[in-house]
This record gives sequence, structure tokens and C-alpha cells, in this order.
Amino acid sequence: MAARNSTEPASSSDRSSPMLCIAIHAGDIVRFNLPPQAIKSTDRRAPGFRQQFGEMAATVQLDPLPLPELRERMVVAVKRLIDMDTWERQVAIQQVEFECITTIAQQFRGLLQQFVGGEK
Repeated sequence: MAARNSTEPASSSDRSSPMLCIAIHAGDIVRFNLPPQAIKSTDRRAPGFRQQFGEMAATVQLDPLPLPELRERMVVAVKRLIDMDTWERQVAIQQVEFECITTIAQQFRGLLQQFVGGEK
């Protein structure tokens, strides 16, 4: 995988695509000692890749990245897509809803104990 902006659309022909690239950057190959792989000649994108990055460009798979690094890159990429103000507002609403449900459940349990003699 060539180094490219991690927020670049996955397909240059479809700029409306919501799919984003989680890129391995050139420095990652050395930093994480990633095993190189040959450019797949059967890949339809190979000619354009060779033209853009060179015949001997280092390519690697995303999988060999250490899990914590891969997870962090995923989190960063997803957070770029989220309106954090809206997210935080929804989290606060959810917390209030959970508190209300807990209160109602406790009140219901108390009523059961009072009128039916349920477990204490």
C-alpha cells in the first residue's frame, strides 16, 4: 500500500465514496519492520501505481501493523467522520435515559416488594 493521505477517498474516480484509506506511510515500513511484497501485476491498478510511485516502490499489507497502531489509526479515521458535538449530546441524552430506566426499575421493584412481597 502506498503512502497517501488517510482521508483521501478510496477511489479517485468516485469522490463521493464514504470509504476512506487507512494508509501505511513510507516511514512505517522501517518503523514497524513490515515485510515488503511485490506489486501485483494482476491488479488492474498496478500500471497507475507504478507510474505514480515507481517500478520498485515498496508496498506492504495493512495487516502486519501492530494491533494497537492499527486500532489507533481506525479510531482517528472514524472520529474524523463524526460530528463530536452531536456525538457528545447523544451520549449525554443516553446517560439520562439510562438513569431514568434505572430509577423506574428500582421504583417498580419497590412496588413489587410492597404489594406482592417480592424478594428484597
